Amino acid sequence: MVMKGSDVLNKKIFALILAFVIVFTLTIPISAGQTLYQLVMSQDTFFVNGKLFNSGDLPILNYRGVNYVPLRKLSEALGIETEYDPVTKAINIVTKADITKTETVKVEKSVEEIAENVKSTVFISMYSDIGETYIGSGSGVVVGGGLIVTNYHVIDDAVRYGISYNNTPDNQEYGRSGFIAFEMFRDIAVIPSPNELIQAAKLGDSSNLKLGQKVVAIGSPKGLKNTVSEGIISGFRNIDGYDFIQTTAPISPGSSGGGLYNMQGELIGITSLKQVDGESLNFAIPINDVKRILNDNNTLLNRELYNCLSTYWYIDSAYWFNSLCFPDGTQYHVNYYLFNEHEGADRFLANYKDVTFRESFSIKLDEIHAKLINAGYTNYILNVNVKNKSLEMQYKDNELVTIRNTLFDNP
Repeated sequence: MVMKGSDVLNKKIFALILAFVIVFTLTIPISAGQTLYQLVMSQDTFFVNGKLFNSGDLPILNYRGVNYVPLRKLSEALGIETEYDPVTKAINIVTKADITKTETVKVEKSVEEIAENVKSTVFISMYSDIGETYIGSGSGVVVGGGLIVTNYHVIDDAVRYGISYNNTPDNQEYGRSGFIAFEMFRDIAVIPSPNELIQAAKLGDSSNLKLGQKVVAIGSPKGLKNTVSEGIISGFRNIDGYDFIQTTAPISPGSSGGGLYNMQGELIGITSLKQVDGESLNFAIPINDVKRILNDNNTLLNRELYNCLSTYWYIDSAYWFNSLCFPDGTQYHVNYYLFNEHEGADRFLANYKDVTFRESFSIKLDEIHAKLINAGYTNYILNVNVKNKSLEMQYKDNELVTIRNTLFDNP
C-alpha cells in the first residue's frame, strides 16, 4: 500500500488518533514526500528510508488475529509529536511542517535585484604588446574558483589585458595575460581572476529555457562599464554547428563576454555577437557549454598549474606570474611569464643569481612536474619567461632530455 501527497498526511493522522495502529499486512510501505517508512511485521522492526529505527523497541501486539502498534512509538518514528490532555482525555497530534512538500519554488527577482550581478561583471581592456598599445575592450563574468569567463575573440589579439571590477577605481586595472582554458570555435575563454574575493555569478541551466522568457544582459558596450539591459529570449539558433540563445536584450561592441541572466538572477549565457544589419538580433552562448569547458580535466589541471606560480613568494618579495598552458597531442605546454617590474621581473632576474633563491624556486618547479605526472602527462615542455630571458626544460617519459637557461645572461 503506497500513499502520496495530502492523503498520506490525512490517513496518517487518522490512524494515530487510535491508541494503537491496526496492521493487517506483513510489510507496509508509506511514502510521505521524500521519506519512505516501512514496517516489517515478521521482525517487529521499523525502517525510515531504509535505516533501522529502534530495533526491538517497536513492539507489535497481536490480539485475536489483529496486529496493533503502540501510538507513541510509531509517532516518534514518523517525527510527529503526540500530546495527551488529561482533562479531555484526548490525544493531540502536533505537526511542525508540511511533510508532503518536495519542491522549492524559485522566486522571480526584479531587474533591480538582478542588476546586483554587476558585482560579478568585469571590464577587460586589451593591449597588443607588452607596452600600453590599447586595441579595444570587452566584458567578462566571474564564475567562482578564481576564474573569469569571456569570449575568445575578446582577448585573442591581445598580448596583455587589464581587468577592472565594478568597484575598481577609474583608470586602474589588474594586468594579466594568458589563459586558463579556451575553445576558439566555441568562442569561449577562461582567464584568471586577479581578485578571488569578488562575488561570483550563480550558474543556471540553459537546457530548460523557454521562448519568450524575460532575460537581463550586463556588459560594457562601447566601453560603458556594466550597462544593464533587459529583453526576452526570441529564439534558439544553430550557427555554424553551434547553439546560441537569441535575445532582444541589447548587445553592442564591448558587450561581448558579458552575462545573460534569467529572472532568478542565474547566469544562463555569455553574450557573444549580434547581427549588425538587423534590429534586436543578439546572441549568447548557452551556459551549459561554458560549464562543459569549466569542468574539463585540462581546465582543472591548468587552474592548478596557474595557482602553483600565480604568486611566488621568496622571503618578503612577491612575483606575479601569468600562465598559458595547453595540450598538443601527447605533449603538454606549460608557460609562465613575468613581463614587467610590477610583476617582479627585474627583482627575479637579480635574485636568480643567488643559489638559495634558485633552490627555493626549483621546489616550485618540482610541484609543477608532480601535477603533470599525476594528470597522466609524461611528455611536456616547461617554460619560465622573464622579460626576454627564459628557462626551458623538455621532458620525455618523465626524463629531462633538454634544458636551456638564459636567466643568467646579462641584459
